[in-house]
Amino acid sequence: GWVIFSILMAAHLLKDIINGVKLLLFCGERRHHFSAKIRYFWGGLVLTWISGFALYASVVYNSAIARSITDIIANAVIIIFVIDVDEYLHKGILAAKSFWVYHATGDEEIDSLERRVRKLHDTNSSLETRVHELSQQNKNLTATVCELSDNVTNLSSGALRDRDRLDALEQ
Repeated sequence: GWVIFSILMAAHLLKDIINGVKLLLFCGERRHHFSAKIRYFWGGLVLTWISGFALYASVVYNSAIARSITDIIANAVIIIFVIDVDEYLHKGILAAKSFWVYHATGDEEIDSLERRVRKLHDTNSSLETRVHELSQQNKNLTATVCELSDNVTNLSSGALRDRDRLDALEQ
């Protein structure tokens, strides 16, 4: 019973514990603003603490009242359901107030990345325009070179004819 209880609790809470630790590690990176570091730290700390506390409370609760394997598994399922309620509330808030949640989280980094992407897109567009212009100039220059080559060929053959005539006149 305790093995199944451990598997259920680990499968459910491990994600939150790992994400909390990631947030705690994320807050130490230099690239973030100070306010973002504070939010990441507190978010990671609270998420890790709540998940750890839920695991601790579940073990103590089951140790105190569970008398059989069925009780342990039933209690684990009930505890997991109660823990899921906060996730359902969060999903509901996201669905109802996605604009508010987006601005409440203060994603300056996402905004900064979006500005960078727009700037790169604009730069890419201008570079594509310039490449097209240069390609057109290259075609024009190629046509001019072909014309000049034809003119040189014509002049050369005309000069050769004139020399042949001069040679014929001199003889």
